[in-house]
Amino acid sequence: MSILLFSILAYIICAKTSDSVYDYVTASLICTTIFSALWQIIIEIQYTLSKIPARFRYMPVAVFGIVLFILFCITDNIGYVSLYTVGISIALLSFIFFLLSHQSRSGEAVFNQLFCGFLKAAALTLLVSFSLMICLAALHLLIIDLTFPAYAVVFDFAVVIIGTNVFLAFIPIVTEKAKPSFLLYKILQWVILPIYAFLILILYAYILMICKNGSMPVGQMNWFASLAVFVYVFYYMTCRQCTTMPGIVFFLKWGGIMLLPIITVQLLGVYIRYEAFGLTDVRYASMICTGFGIIVVLNGLFRHSLQKLFLLSALFSIIFTVTPLNIFDLPYKEQMTRIETILTEKKMLQNEIIITSDELSAKDKEIIASAYDYMRSQNKLQIQQTCTKAALILNSPVIQKIAAEKGNFLLWSFTNSSQAVPIAGYQTMYILDTTTENGYITVPVSNGMTKTFYIADYADTLCRNIVSPDQSVAGNHDIRVPGMQLTLDNNHLLYLQWLHIRKIKDNHSRIALSGYVLEK
Repeated sequence: MSILLFSILAYIICAKTSDSVYDYVTASLICTTIFSALWQIIIEIQYTLSKIPARFRYMPVAVFGIVLFILFCITDNIGYVSLYTVGISIALLSFIFFLLSHQSRSGEAVFNQLFCGFLKAAALTLLVSFSLMICLAALHLLIIDLTFPAYAVVFDFAVVIIGTNVFLAFIPIVTEKAKPSFLLYKILQWVILPIYAFLILILYAYILMICKNGSMPVGQMNWFASLAVFVYVFYYMTCRQCTTMPGIVFFLKWGGIMLLPIITVQLLGVYIRYEAFGLTDVRYASMICTGFGIIVVLNGLFRHSLQKLFLLSALFSIIFTVTPLNIFDLPYKEQMTRIETILTEKKMLQNEIIITSDELSAKDKEIIASAYDYMRSQNKLQIQQTCTKAALILNSPVIQKIAAEKGNFLLWSFTNSSQAVPIAGYQTMYILDTTTENGYITVPVSNGMTKTFYIADYADTLCRNIVSPDQSVAGNHDIRVPGMQLTLDNNHLLYLQWLHIRKIKDNHSRIALSGYVLEK
């Protein structure tokens, strides 16, 4: 299976194909590879399954991969497919940890062994890739000119063929007892733990400073507190079997209690940010991780086993990546609801048209501007493309004007009304999706190289050509422009499908675009 995955990735790299089918095949193969390891463990536990002929024994693995590929094709959105792949992979790994800790002789030491296996596989992957790249460099400079992206293929080979199989080899069989790494215990006690204690002291000093000043600077502590909780979770899952290291034993016994004040202040800060700006994908993911960390801390305080945590990890992964509660859709719906609530309260929504209102307070406008800005930034989500309420809000000049006034910026969105790409006279076409903060974009060209071009002047020209002065005050959404293209140099043409501009005081702060680079 790893050979098939390597072959597909190598083809994608060398052919530079943009066909999303290959991405979906890759995603389904990644999940299927992990599922095959899980199925092998199930066969070892249920001995009767091993008596089934080999050609039928692994049929569920093939069915799993095919069904997953079909579901990914139906989804047909690389963002969601990537999210599903991560969630399903974590869930499958969590089930592997659960089965090995519950049904085999490995017990709770299995996480320690697999983590060490991951580190060894990663080290071997880097060693192999670095060694082969040296050989490729010698071959390229001394003997033959390599015209294909050989270095990327070599790294692909090292990760998929070497790294993956080495890591899977560290998964113990059911009758085998996992062997925790005492070297890892020593590193965690004598290197990581003192540094972690220093971080805890800093966080406590920060909490004392908050109590002294009587105010809390929101958004400052969250990631450091999350890191502190993550380290505790890692120690708890890795070192539960350790009894010879007094520092680790003490930390596992009292570390959860030390984290409670930090978690309390963190939750307060997250709540303040949520009340002011609502959910975002990053904030939602942070809340999920913090929630899981709190459960682990409580689990440690009451001295419960790891097995339920592995099941909970699988459940969390599925719920927050695959279901409608996933970290893409739920924050988007919540932000849209914030705007809808204000529109309803102020009676601004009449006959599917948003009208102005003099009753909007400054706080209402801030909420609308913040939610609208987040919704616009998620332009590749399926919910934005299919939800009529989202389209109503995003296309409303009233909402756009409020957002522009509160944010002191103008929003422009241009779409190419022409359907045909002018390929006559050009030999190669590259897909381009990029964002720039300084007006320069980097585009792919032949031989795997890139070139940089300045497009801010062209964006300025598009903005100046808007006829209506009212539009230029509020910003514009979905302005149709025929033949939207830019000659980059004598050999390259940029054909644009859409161009988004966020403009502050006549300066371009952000330009996002999607289109094709045509090369002669």
